[in-house]
Amino acid sequence: MLDWLKTLVPGRGGVDLAESPHKGRGLGMGQPYTALYDYLDGRFADVVVMSFRDIEDLLGFPLPVSARRDARWWANDDLANAAHANAWLLAKRTATPNIPAASVVFERGYRSDRDARRA
Repeated sequence: MLDWLKTLVPGRGGVDLAESPHKGRGLGMGQPYTALYDYLDGRFADVVVMSFRDIEDLLGFPLPVSARRDARWWANDDLANAAHANAWLLAKRTATPNIPAASVVFERGYRSDRDARRA
C-alpha cells in the first residue's frame, strides 16, 4: 500500500542523492528543500520571483528567522555548502534576496557571491 514511499527513502529502493542527478556542486541538498529544487528546476523562465510566504507554502514549513533577516542565508557561494542553498544552486539558479520586501529573485545561471563582488 505504501510502496510509493519506498521511492523516497534511500536504501529502500529510493533515490540515493550520491547517485542522483541532483549531485553536483556542494555536499548535497537538504531533504526538506527538495520541493524548492523541483519547483525552480521545472520553471522555464530565466527569472523566478518568490515571496518568503510562497517559499514557505511550497516547503510546508516556515523559513528560519535568519532567512528573513540576514541576506547571507541566501548566499550563492558554493564554499559555504549550505544544504538549503543547494536547492537553487543545483537548479542552476542564483538567489538575490530583498529582505525588506520579503522576497527572493532566482535567476538562471550560477554566479557565486564572490564573482558578483568582483563585477
